[in-house]
Amino acid sequence: MRVIGFLTSLPHRISFAGISSAFTGSLVIVAVCFCTSIAIKRMWLINVVGENLYHEVRGEALDDQYKAGLITLARAADNDKQWPKSIIGVVAQDRAFSWVLDYRLATRRDEKKRWDTAVEVATHLVDGTGITLFMPKGWECARYYKRTDNKGVSEKSRKWFEKALVPVGTFGSHTAYREKKGCVTPMRTSV
Repeated sequence: MRVIGFLTSLPHRISFAGISSAFTGSLVIVAVCFCTSIAIKRMWLINVVGENLYHEVRGEALDDQYKAGLITLARAADNDKQWPKSIIGVVAQDRAFSWVLDYRLATRRDEKKRWDTAVEVATHLVDGTGITLFMPKGWECARYYKRTDNKGVSEKSRKWFEKALVPVGTFGSHTAYREKKGCVTPMRTSV
């Protein structure tokens, strides 16, 4: 409602002598299209992050879902060249997550309550509102996680985790990892 109220009052707030009302009307249309585009992108981001949380950590405690989400978002925020620069790129990166295979995203969601929780967490993560998010101390370079019991983890992936990564801690049924070399852009951590 605030956006609509702002847009309908836009011509009254901007006063240019000699500019026709058709031009100010065009400004309103452009502003509406721009705001609609932003809203669609936000909804898409929330859906993609929600899908990732749902398929990766549904059923985990809320705090643990936030940790998985922060680790995922940290990849997009990291200036290291290996990471895509968008959240969607990170989630869709080939073989980055067990549910994303062969460049197709899974869309099957059988548990409505868990899907709703994933979307709620994703909304907070994408919007950055309502909560202050910090990773535990020592997790500033965590960019990976896998199930601690290795369920659903291939032998090849398990060996790679052991060879290339260092565990930094556990959350729920998962272990968080960082690369041995560290990271380019560390995340904020709690004191």
